[in-house]
Formats: sequence, structure tokens, C-alpha cells
Amino acid sequence: MSKRINFAAVTTFASKKQKVDNESNNEIPHPISLVFNYVDDPYMFVDASMVCRAWRKELDAHIFWKNLVEHLDFESPNPRSRKYKTYKSIIAKNAKKLCYCKRNIGEKNNDLKIIEFKIGIIREYCNDRAEFYRTWLTPCYYEFVLKIRDWVRDIDEQLEYKKRCDLCDNEESIYEQIHTLIKDIYKENRCFDRVNKFFNRDVIKVVVRNLYNILNDRFIYIEKFGGVVKSENHPYIPYLVYDDD
Repeated sequence: MSKRINFAAVTTFASKKQKVDNESNNEIPHPISLVFNYVDDPYMFVDASMVCRAWRKELDAHIFWKNLVEHLDFESPNPRSRKYKTYKSIIAKNAKKLCYCKRNIGEKNNDLKIIEFKIGIIREYCNDRAEFYRTWLTPCYYEFVLKIRDWVRDIDEQLEYKKRCDLCDNEESIYEQIHTLIKDIYKENRCFDRVNKFFNRDVIKVVVRNLYNILNDRFIYIEKFGGVVKSENHPYIPYLVYDDD
């Protein structure tokens, strides 16, 4: 004969056990806190904390943030401070110092600075060509230049704002994105190559050639900017101030 479970007795036992734990000051950890003991991704902590208030309370006070602050050698939180009373707030305070992986101090090495400058030149050239093709009767060329400019801008903003640490793939990830950009340009250009050879020569070949120059560690060459562009002091590139709107 199978034994029947008395749910009332189980509930009573659980409540008694909780009282004993409360009396002995041994707080039972929240299940989500136990699960996140095996997680080391700060993005997952932030995403999960948006589920409900209970999860946010548990995850914001998780030991993960304390360990991360100690690992990065940041200052400890100040209980008397208005903003920075928790370890998570210390990470938020120093977010600009971090690599985009948020686990190490970010470093902007010289190679990335050079790539950033070259990408910026191509971005500026796209702005220049967008102004030229804006007046054309066929809007598709103007729209295509804007699309290329936006693709280049995405890479440029990663180089500018997302610092990278020694443990991350500093150059490789950027190079992969440049290769992808070249493929996307050729894919979009299949119809333009037959329709307008001037556009192909004026925009596509110039942008793609200089993207390959970045991959091969060569100088940027743009005839409309006077040829080889080596520095920000180039007479055709006075400030590289972008106006993409």
C-alpha cells in the first residue's frame, strides 16, 4: 500500500524549519542567487535583475560584484556615500575604464588607434560622397552611400568607445568585421556595377581598396583628399568632425 503524503504536515514542517533558521540567523539563500553562483557574465546579472524586484534585490547584492571589484582593484564601496554604497555601483562608476567584456581594465593600444584613424578617414569620405550624390535624380546611389557610411560608423564607434583588454581579441574581431563589410558592399553593389560605372569607380572601389589597405597595414589613399593620408594634420582632413545626420 502506497504511503500518502500529508501536505499540511509538510507545510507545517517547512514553516517550523524557517522559524528555526530565522532564530539562528541563518538566512536561507534565494534560489536565483544559488543559480548565479555559477555565472560570471555581468550582462546576465543585469538582464536577470530586470525580471522582478526580488531577483534584482538578490542579484544586486550578489558576491559576484564584490569579487569583480577586488579583481579589478577598484575602491571599496562607502556606506556613507549617496551613490556608491554597493559593489555593483562601483562597477557602474568605473564602467568607462573597463574593456567591453566588463571583466578587465580596458586598454587602447596603438594598433587600434591607427585603425580607428583610418576608419575615420573612410567615414569622412563617405560623408563627402553623400553630399555629392544627394543632388542626383536617382536616390538609390545616395541611399547606398549612406548605408556604407553607417556600416563604417558601426566599426568606428566600437574602436572609439569600446576599449579592449589584453585577454580579448583586440584586432582580430575588428578585422573580421572589416572583411564582413567588404562582402556586404560587394553584395549590395551587384546591381550598381552594371548601371553606373562612375559610381562604382567613385565610391565602391575607393572604399573597398582602402579597407584592404587597413587589413594589409597600408596608408589610406584617397585621390579627392590629395592622395596618401597619414595623419590628422593632413590639409584635406582638418578635424574629422562627423555630421552623419
